[in-house]
Order: sequence, then structure tokens, then C-alpha cells
Amino acid sequence: MRKTTTLLLVTFLVGIVSALPGVFVAAQDEDVVPFIYGVTSDPSSFDPCGAYDTTSGNIILNTLESLYNYDYRVEGSSSIRPQLAADLGTWNDDNTVLTIPLRQDVTFWDGSQFTADDVVWNFNRLTTLSTEGLCEHSSLWLLADGKPMMKSIVASGTYEVQITLNKYTNAWEKLMPFWGCSIIKPNDAYVNSTISLDEMDQIVGTGPFMLNYYKAGETTTLVRYDDYYQGTPDIEKIEFLRYADSTALTTAMLAGELTAVRSIREAYYDQAFQDPNLHVQVLTGTCLYFYFMNVNNLPWEVRKAAQFAWNYSYLSSISIAAPSANSPIPLGMEGYNPDLPGLPYTDLAKARQYMLDSTDPGISAGITANGLTASSTDEDWIKAAQGDNPVYTANYTTYYDVYYAELSNFLQYVGIDLIDDNQGDWPTFLAAMNNPDAQLQFVMGGWCPDYFDPVNMMEPIFGGSGSSNWCGLDNTTINAHLDALHYMQDGSDEKLAALDQVVTEIIVEQAAALYFENGADLICWNTDPEKGIVSGAECLLNVRGDKYFYPIDFAPTSAAKPGIPGYNLGFFVVATLGASAFLLFRKRN
Repeated sequence: MRKTTTLLLVTFLVGIVSALPGVFVAAQDEDVVPFIYGVTSDPSSFDPCGAYDTTSGNIILNTLESLYNYDYRVEGSSSIRPQLAADLGTWNDDNTVLTIPLRQDVTFWDGSQFTADDVVWNFNRLTTLSTEGLCEHSSLWLLADGKPMMKSIVASGTYEVQITLNKYTNAWEKLMPFWGCSIIKPNDAYVNSTISLDEMDQIVGTGPFMLNYYKAGETTTLVRYDDYYQGTPDIEKIEFLRYADSTALTTAMLAGELTAVRSIREAYYDQAFQDPNLHVQVLTGTCLYFYFMNVNNLPWEVRKAAQFAWNYSYLSSISIAAPSANSPIPLGMEGYNPDLPGLPYTDLAKARQYMLDSTDPGISAGITANGLTASSTDEDWIKAAQGDNPVYTANYTTYYDVYYAELSNFLQYVGIDLIDDNQGDWPTFLAAMNNPDAQLQFVMGGWCPDYFDPVNMMEPIFGGSGSSNWCGLDNTTINAHLDALHYMQDGSDEKLAALDQVVTEIIVEQAAALYFENGADLICWNTDPEKGIVSGAECLLNVRGDKYFYPIDFAPTSAAKPGIPGYNLGFFVVATLGASAFLLFRKRN
């Protein structure tokens, strides 16, 4: 009996230790120098239908594949190229049926062949989940009337699909490179639901890297797929290493702990440029940063005053990577028109006049109580904002410590006291955004396009059914104008005029947002030979801000990990337990 008990104890302990996440791993991993990419947030999902955030997107981009992709090998390119598709396909005469031939040399990570049936299953699933509101980016795949863009999809051959749309829209092809429609191996258990983070083993893709390990708050690990159809990746393992905030991430990058980051904090720019082991490059992309101004909870006069009180030259004066912005269309994208009549600019006199002319009883009372007039000085307005009876008091909501101080400072010049209501983390922030009783007013916002088109810079955040509409705007006219843009020819005078019109309606007339920065990143990667990047890092310099690592030539000269090669902590724990149990067995027998 003692022998059986001891053996069972050893077996149980070995099983427990082997099951501990990150404790017992394949021995060969210990000799691998990982490509370490720093992030400041956890992924929300590895399922392309379950994610709508940057960290998840970059992980999916490296593990799963779409029919089309962007050409990341060309610096700054936004051009589309086939990925799982053999070419970009052909449309019928009325642009409602798209026939796409598929590559015939692709396998999933488990070795099974990729065919048209896999595409049919995935696009049917995407349509079903979107129609039922269960996809995180459902609105992208629906028409204005709520019908799905896609009417049907069939396998017209083993390696060919035919997609029929309910109605032609110029968004369809532009959406095809979006990681949200990436292909996973069909799994009928998830036809009507998304796959959770703790079920990551249920996701099987075709990409150059395979999902390997995840621990919330710490890391997501990918390992290379040796049989990848375009050739085995140079990078053996990628770690998306989680940091508490951008300062901690920047410090780690400067300390040589990371291979690459998307951007570093402004305060460390000089140090980064002077470091001989870092490649540092400014990249102006297509992401925009702004403040949502809730049209239901914030008076129009306050929204207009905020737009003209903001100092649009401030950020560019303190940062080499912060071009100013004043509209929803970024630099370099179709419809970009910073000189559109009515767009805001810095004008304190105009900003104050909106407050002085307000018919809102509370604002009028604040103006009177503080004795403010058009001739009042900066000090008078600031004193009012900081006093016991501000002209107006508003709340500011975000999920990380950024851009509150700037907005608070500039709003003081129009008598507004801004209260910081930082939610602390992304899940809590999202809960607040979806709570109609929260009475949110100013909300920190940022938007990177899902696909390279100006409509996508506005519809998801200002459209009535937009998935990230946190300004409360649901204007019938604006919704119709946004929808109409989907059916106009790119680059036409008609579309450019329509874009000007809808920007005017959102920013000038409704004052639903205060745009202030055209996102630019100070991209860093480590050039120290021991850290591994040899060439190909130009793929990080794309205008979308995506991080696709496959093209990188990664050949570190040495492994920096201490200890005995081929063995890890799990091995020694198991060995120790085994030895102890053996001695106990000997002693008892």
C-alpha cells in the first residue's frame, strides 16, 4: 500500500507542476532567444470575431491570415495584396459577385489542407455573429438597414469561392485585409459564439506563428510554424510582453530588454536617439487622437468653446512625433482637408464668446457670478474655473493617465473646471462607456482605421449604430450621408464633396469631438547583434501601425538566458520531487 501511495504521490506532483502555466515547457525553448515586443494592454481575444483592440489585432495578424493583406514589405504602403487568395479576384458586371481563386499550397498548423470550404465556414460564421451582434466589429459587416453585406458564399471549386453581396459597397474589398475576417480551422462548437482566451488551443490557423502561451498581465507567446507555406520564419518565438504603462515600456526598451516597441514616451526621445543600439524612426500614421464630447450630456456651447480653446500647436511644440489634427480624416487619406471652412483652430476670444452667448441657465449664472465679459483677462477666466463657482464643471473619462492635464489646462481659459474620472483599466472603462446612466461628457478617444478609407474613420464612432460611438451622436442625416459614401467612386468629386459635408456636420455643426493629434509613433527596434534583428524591420513602418513580424530577418548571436541549456525550472522542480519521493520510498521499504 505504501508503494502505491508513494507512486501516486509522485505522479500527482509531476502532473501538477507540469500543468502550471509557464513552469514546464518544451526543453528546446530554453535555447531560443525570443523576439520581444512590448505592449501596455492584454489581448481581449485571439478569435478574429471576438477582438477589436490593437494588442489582439497584432497577435491575430501574426497567427491567422485573411484572403488579402496589406503589403507590409513596402515601407509606408497601404496597397492590398493577396494572402490566402491566389489573386484579388474578379467582379461580375454589377459588382455584386466576387470570384476569388485560393492558394493551393496552404496548410493549417495541424497539417490539414486549406480549401474553399474553410473560407465558406468562416465567412458564414462572421456574417451570423455580426447579424446577431455577437461579433466585436459587427457594424463593419452590416448595411445601414441592418442586413449583412454578404448575401451568400459558396465553394465554386476546391480552391475557389464566390461571394455574393446584398448590395455593392466599396468597403468590401477594403475590409478583406482586416484581421477581423481572418481564417481559422472550422470548429462547429463555435459557429454561434466566439472563442475565449482560455480556449486558445481551439484556434488553429495558417499563419507563420502559432499561439503557444498566455498569462494575463504578463505575456502572450507565439512560436513559429515550421511548415509555413511562404517559408519558415526566421523568428522562432515572439513574446508580447505586458507592461503597466508606456513609461515602464519605454524604460525597458532603453534598458535593452525589448526587441521592438511601437512608440516611446516623449520625455525619452533624446536618450533613444543617442543610443547606438537603437534604430529610432518617426512615422506619421493614420491613427487619430481626440476627445469625444457627448452631445447629450454636454451643452453645445461648451463643446464649441472647447474646440477653439485647445492649443493646436501645443503637442507639436513639445514632441517631434505629434502633428496636429482638427478633423476625423488623417493626413494622407482621401478627403483630408484641414482648411475646410468652419473647422476649429485656436481662438480664445471666439471660444469665450460661445460661453458668453450661452442660453444655458447654469452657464449664464456662472458668467454672471464671476463677472466675466469679452474683455476679461486670462487670469479672470482661470480664477473662475478654479474657484467655488466655475462657469461650467465637466467630467473627463479615460482608462489610462494621458491628456487629462492638457485638456484641463486649456479649458480653464474658458472658465471650465474639468474633473478627472479615470476608470483605471480597459474593462472598467468599457463598462462605463456602455452605461447610459454614467452621464459621460469628455471621453479620451483614439481611432485607427480598420481599413484604409475615410468612412471607416467616422462611421464606427459617429454613426448611430457605431460600435464605438461614445459621443452619443445618432443623427438621421449624418447616418444617411455616411452610408451614401459607401457607394461612391473613390477619388471622385462627388465623394470628396460628400466627405467635406459629413465632416462639417460632425465637427462644425454638431461639435461631437475635439481632434488634436494625427498619431505619429517613434518606432524603436534594437540593432544590437545579440538581440537579433538583421534586416526586414521596415515592415514595422506601415501607416496603419500594424506589427507584422514575418518578414524580419532575426538571427541573435547568443542566448542571454542563464542556467543549464535544455533545462528549466519545471525540470528541476519535477526532478527534486521525484528524488524526494524515491528516497521516501526507499526509507519506507
